[in-house]
Amino acid sequence: MDTPGGRGALRDELHDLPAALRHHALRSPAGRPWLETLGERVLAQCERWKLAPDPSSPRTFFAGHAGIVVPVIDAADVPLALKCQIPDPGLATEATALKWWSGQGAVRLFTHEDVFLLLERLDPDHDLGAMPLPEACDIWGPLMSRLSLPARQLPAAIPGAELVERTDALAERWNDELPARWAELPGLLPRRLLEAALELCQIRGAVGRRDDQDFLVHSDLHFFNALRRPSTGEFVAIDPQPLIGDREFAILPMLDHRLADLPSRNPGRALQGRLHHLCEAAGLDNELAVGWAVARAVEDVLAYAEEGLFDDAERSLWVATALSGADISSLPDVHRLKPLG
Repeated sequence: MDTPGGRGALRDELHDLPAALRHHALRSPAGRPWLETLGERVLAQCERWKLAPDPSSPRTFFAGHAGIVVPVIDAADVPLALKCQIPDPGLATEATALKWWSGQGAVRLFTHEDVFLLLERLDPDHDLGAMPLPEACDIWGPLMSRLSLPARQLPAAIPGAELVERTDALAERWNDELPARWAELPGLLPRRLLEAALELCQIRGAVGRRDDQDFLVHSDLHFFNALRRPSTGEFVAIDPQPLIGDREFAILPMLDHRLADLPSRNPGRALQGRLHHLCEAAGLDNELAVGWAVARAVEDVLAYAEEGLFDDAERSLWVATALSGADISSLPDVHRLKPLG
């Protein structure tokens, strides 16, 4: 099933990771040892699960924002995907969400251990990133709805269920923390955008919300996190960052990606139109989706700036401003913003 050459090639290539992934890994205490031992750990896990690098795959591995995926085969030559992530507390919740979905609308999880997940093999060359925007939005809507399982129906016995954060708890935390973070970065973000974010947080916090309106939410479902399932041709979600709460929380990643696709004339209005299209396709509340998108973009502005990533902060500021309906004429041209994805 395997050859020493295949294992050696994988080990060698894993010493040459993309700069963005290396940078992300080095920002966490556990990231440096993860980088230093990645090749050995992946090969040891292959041995443990009786897997081998797939010699028919055109690529040895695929790199993401927070980990890698290695095309592998099992003892019966079944194509699979071995995912190895930078150690992070959120790892457990990804596996939890994938178990809840059980392959319905999301990549199927076969087993997991530590930083490794063994997944079904999807088609990495077919996502929503190159698809015409209207078609991509029409696919995203039903997929997002399919993933939005009512929270009251989720089995609580699945390990990690208690670690999945709630959108109302997040809203309360942002309501407490955003003003001080904003004050530490004077001149970065207009007060009106901060106030818009705080208004949403106050409305959608725990007080006054009903639990029977809560859903499982894939909070990072963007164009590149939906891949085609070869056996059926359908698009399914990958890389979940699950939350419990408002479905509308999920919309921002479809708005801050592919900004270059916006027209030069009235790009802000076009982004609002994209949001409306997504809401119609997924059955979301338009006003609440705007509120959550602005709040998330505001928090992103502050988070990026706190890390010194001012090009990313500039992009999130443009998105928050455009979605709020404010004047964007003083901001950089949308086509000069640093792209995501």
